[in-house]
Amino acid sequence: MRCFRGFILSCLLCLSFSPQAADAPKSAVPTKTSQPIYIYRLQPLIENDWLTLNAQTRIQLPKTVTEALLHEIPLTFTIQIQLLTDKDFLGFSTSDALFDLNYQTVLSYASFNQKFILLNQRNKKVKLLNDLAKALETLGTFEHFKILPLHQLNPDRHYQLRLRIYLDRWQLPTPLTLEALYKGDWSLDSGWVSEEVSFEQ
Repeated sequence: MRCFRGFILSCLLCLSFSPQAADAPKSAVPTKTSQPIYIYRLQPLIENDWLTLNAQTRIQLPKTVTEALLHEIPLTFTIQIQLLTDKDFLGFSTSDALFDLNYQTVLSYASFNQKFILLNQRNKKVKLLNDLAKALETLGTFEHFKILPLHQLNPDRHYQLRLRIYLDRWQLPTPLTLEALYKGDWSLDSGWVSEEVSFEQ
């Protein structure tokens, strides 16, 4: 009986001091403010005969990911932008993608000059920034991003513009990829956020 009580006590102590138990949130339901990548502004606009996108994103890197970045491991973020419209097919209502863009932006750190580097692989533009917070803000900000010319859209139809940003773990160095696939700290994904397009602006 003493052995059994000792075993139970040991199990309880292990659970009490395990990292999972100590760091577990009180609520299992994630809130918007707790998401590592949170798109808090998504605004389709009609500007100069174009449908454009303005958006802002809050990106917070977990400590593990930040440490990897500061050890000069580049982080590749995939940006997905879609414009959807309703479509009837054989009596069924479906969504048709009129615009579907996927591109990657690489965030890296150069210790020799202590600069954060953003490389937009879509347009090959490079930005050097002094601090991580500004780099993440720049990565998640879209201003006057052109989607489609207005003449390709029908004001009588329903359109939905949506955006998603996530960390592409498959672009990490091979030894780290295996760890990243199984650890929640590396699962950074905003999920799809959408907004209806209004032609009355």
